[in-house]
Amino acid sequence: MLDHVQKGSGTLQQHISRRKRVFLAVAACMAILSGLVVWVDSIWSPFFAIFVVMSMLFCLDAIRLPKRHQKTEQKLAREMLRREEQALLDRKFTTSLLAEGYQSADQDGHTFRKWKAIAKVERAAGLLLVYQTPLSAHPIPGRAFFDEAAFEAYCQLAERLWQQAHADEASAD
Repeated sequence: MLDHVQKGSGTLQQHISRRKRVFLAVAACMAILSGLVVWVDSIWSPFFAIFVVMSMLFCLDAIRLPKRHQKTEQKLAREMLRREEQALLDRKFTTSLLAEGYQSADQDGHTFRKWKAIAKVERAAGLLLVYQTPLSAHPIPGRAFFDEAAFEAYCQLAERLWQQAHADEASAD
């Protein structure tokens, strides 16, 4: 299966060990309660049997928890791979820089925003970020282009078109 499924994430492993400790603590409490029932009442008390059985079940759950989690994670990974094979996760996305504005499209439809409506355009770590609002950006990765020169030209064009639209706005003020 996938490597990350076998190893698991650190946070997830901490969560599993925490749940395992909780199960074992509840099992210990049940065992203590069964001991108290024996001390207070006779050994044949129905509560003694209930507490012993519950204590054993919590211990078994604590022991089986990591294995159950691993099986669930593997099932999820298989489902994700199956969907990926059916191309449900593979979405073709295109962007166009037009003189009037910025257009993005995928198989579900397209959106168009005028350059004046774009909050800002900037580059960061191999990405061109087109901010449609001051806090929400559409990232365009450099790996989507054939080479670095094509990505650089695309970035320069986007920055120039955005600056021209906002320069007109600044001169109007």
